[in-house]
Amino acid sequence: MNVKVEVNPTEKKYPTEPKTISEDRFSFVIRHYDIPTLMAGKMAACLERIWEKGKTGIKIKGRDFYDLIWYMQKGVLPNPDRLKETHGQYTVRGAFDKLAEIVSKTKPGDLAADLNPLFEDGRFVERWIAAFPEEFASLRKKYE
Repeated sequence: MNVKVEVNPTEKKYPTEPKTISEDRFSFVIRHYDIPTLMAGKMAACLERIWEKGKTGIKIKGRDFYDLIWYMQKGVLPNPDRLKETHGQYTVRGAFDKLAEIVSKTKPGDLAADLNPLFEDGRFVERWIAAFPEEFASLRKKYE
């Protein structure tokens, strides 16, 4: 079992929830931000994460956008206070407007570079990437 921990320092306290994890012989309880705060954090990552894959010129993380679509499919409303804490101090609408701008400029190869290693079936990644801009636009309408 692998556990990934990301630390994003914040001055504010956001709602948290406990979660019990039990797998094989390991059991523990973790406390994590609530789902609206996690979605706002994922939006902030899509908007502001500084990441570059080698010398390829790719500056986005495909998995951030993959995760964002997951939140949007679930109809999660992002925590507006968390979005205001970003460098861009976004409103929910302003964040989605900026994300739409980023999505419109995103190249399929940039998404694939980060997503391909996560899935055994490369055809799934190709189909997901082909549907991504339209799916984002469709899901975004629910937030207007």
